[in-house]
Amino acid sequence: MIRCFDRQYFMISSKFRVWPVLSVVICSIGLAVLAVPFISGLKTSSDIGDRVFRAFFAVWFVFMISFLVLGEIRKKVIKIIISDDCIIKKSYLGFGSETRYGFQYFTGYKTSIISSKAESYEYLYLMHDEKKAVKISEYYHQNYSELKSALVGRNIKNLGKENWSLLIEIKEIFR
Repeated sequence: MIRCFDRQYFMISSKFRVWPVLSVVICSIGLAVLAVPFISGLKTSSDIGDRVFRAFFAVWFVFMISFLVLGEIRKKVIKIIISDDCIIKKSYLGFGSETRYGFQYFTGYKTSIISSKAESYEYLYLMHDEKKAVKISEYYHQNYSELKSALVGRNIKNLGKENWSLLIEIKEIFR
């Protein structure tokens, strides 16, 4: 990581889209609440079939909460600030630790299209040594086009498109 200076002549700050962020938070809380009876019932149940069923779903709930919290909120629901000489990334809705990157840190960027039933969303990945250092998404960021334009204008090399893969997304959660 390359340190950037604190002068801020030019600055763009990301803005979150309300519903996608709210849905991730609600799902995380809901899964946590639903997991409590399964976990608490493990000790009180005497039937082995019931215990296996409860253990399976407790593990599934914990995995889903981890996927949502660790993956989505830590890696994608991030606050981005683009200044004259650096990019500042704050994870966990902007409440997490701050990481500063000089533009020369990135080897380039890739884009990916992720489709849902309603519509498709573009993601932009700022790459460093073939790893995704920063993920900016049209789904979570209201001003995605403005952020993308500011980055493309910095002469960061376009490394092309990347096909979206759930397996790769799951792997990247734990990196």
